[in-house]
Amino acid sequence: MGPKLWFEGLDLSKLTPEDRARLLRYAVDKHGADRVLEVLGVSKVTLWRLLSGRSPVDDGKLVRVLQLLTPRSSSPCWGPRRSSWPRVS
Repeated sequence: MGPKLWFEGLDLSKLTPEDRARLLRYAVDKHGADRVLEVLGVSKVTLWRLLSGRSPVDDGKLVRVLQLLTPRSSSPCWGPRRSSWPRVS
């Protein structure tokens, strides 16, 4: 078994739809829409729906987005202190 990914300790069920959309928006801003489209394997229309909240960012898509980010780069989405991140109990 390989090393644990930085986000595997996060409790994704505690993330609100707004948190999920914020992380997706941040990934698009940081890596560009084309890269996020490639990683998610969705159309531009679907990406727009995800970003606008018309479609939910499910756990599978969220994990793929988190793989683009690092703990440091994603901290603007939920605060710089790891204690404020939604952790598994």
